[in-house]
Amino acid sequence: MSEAIIEKKRGISPIWILPILAICLGGSLLYKSVRDAGIDITLRLEDSSGITVDKTEVKFKGNTVGIVKAILLSPDLKGVDLTIEMEKGTKPYLVEDLKFWVEEAQIEAGRVTGLGTLMSGSYIGMQLGTSTQPSRRFVAMPDKPPVPKSSPGLHLTLRADALYSLQIGSGIYHKNIEIGSVQQYALQEDETVLIGIYIKPEYQHLVKKDTRFWDSSGITVSGGISDLKIHVASLASIIKGGIMMQTPPGLIKSPRAENGQVFTLYKGFEEAKYGIPMTLELTTGENINEGATPIKFRGMEIGVIKELKINKDVHHSVTAHVLLDPRAEIILREQTEFYLVQPEISIKGVSNLDTITSGSYITFIPGGGHSRTILG
Repeated sequence: MSEAIIEKKRGISPIWILPILAICLGGSLLYKSVRDAGIDITLRLEDSSGITVDKTEVKFKGNTVGIVKAILLSPDLKGVDLTIEMEKGTKPYLVEDLKFWVEEAQIEAGRVTGLGTLMSGSYIGMQLGTSTQPSRRFVAMPDKPPVPKSSPGLHLTLRADALYSLQIGSGIYHKNIEIGSVQQYALQEDETVLIGIYIKPEYQHLVKKDTRFWDSSGITVSGGISDLKIHVASLASIIKGGIMMQTPPGLIKSPRAENGQVFTLYKGFEEAKYGIPMTLELTTGENINEGATPIKFRGMEIGVIKELKINKDVHHSVTAHVLLDPRAEIILREQTEFYLVQPEISIKGVSNLDTITSGSYITFIPGGGHSRTILG
């Protein structure tokens, strides 16, 4: 009688296949979650208005790089601490001087910011730092910081008598194209305002050392009934304030502006258009209007009377302050003669008839002599 032979079956029993697959899948998911896990940071804010857990994002140059995961009152009750999960790729940039701020719509007297957030909601902006010291705790800035001086582009300063309707973020325009923006401003001891502006790298070649900047935050009206002038800025600059930029045609070949250069911010279009100050000594100011009466030569407008002042001499003469187009600087000579052109009625008829509708103007006969900016 033969005996049964018992053989051990080699390999793994089918019953273990599913558990093993589950372990492998779980391990793979765990590895992936660890590999792709974000980096938690803490951001201190004064308050959490407009911030929503799992909704408010951290954005850098329009791209989402983090999201708010929790909001807690700070231990000292002086603010709130946000727990933010940053993308893993941001780890090299989480350094001490990394800057954060809340971008939201703000409407105040003379100031409108964050218009883009009205539809998308508030978000947290981020600006890279230059430190090499890692950090995981940060304090948000009250406003968007200026573009770093090390960034490509042109960093300039404008000196103005007042801030007008400008604000941080107001655009710098050339031919109605936004080429830069206002970054910061500060009141000086002499009561002037210094305004820091930034010109984008692709447009910095447009700014010359003789370029003119003027405030265009609205509509400028000048002149009288016969010579009314209205200059309307772009719609964008009317809404949020703006600065227009232009280089006079005669100075277009002047050297390019350099970082740190200081320019004058003129009050308006007319003042910026004529840049060389000059004075005319007149016997009377009759038929001359401040801010309107032009100086013409061979039909071309090359200057404008900006202000009239009565002198304290015996004859009570008048001094006219003029802003002159730089291209006409050659006329600033001792022997140049100026005279007023206005309608004249005589037995021969009416002369200078065109000035009845266009208004009186000043013209001149070029002369020689030394250069002068005070002429009679």
